[in-house]
Amino acid sequence: MNFAKLGALAVACAFAATAVGCAPPVRTVTHVSTWSTDAGKYIYVAYAEDNNVSRVKRCLIEADNSIKCEDQDAINKLLNDQ
Repeated sequence: MNFAKLGALAVACAFAATAVGCAPPVRTVTHVSTWSTDAGKYIYVAYAEDNNVSRVKRCLIEADNSIKCEDQDAINKLLNDQ
């Protein structure tokens, strides 16, 4: 599976995992980036939430093409600290 397909899958999974409640916030993907190191392959997903909150998730692509995403708390704090 190539990075473009994995990126689309990561975006879909990130939003499915974070959408809770009756009226989930409106989310708009602003950037998707892939990164490969000796430690693994990653997808970074940046998105805006309700026009006033920005967030970044880092998703590790596992050997079986599943992904494990983590919020990037330090980046999110910098993006939203006003």
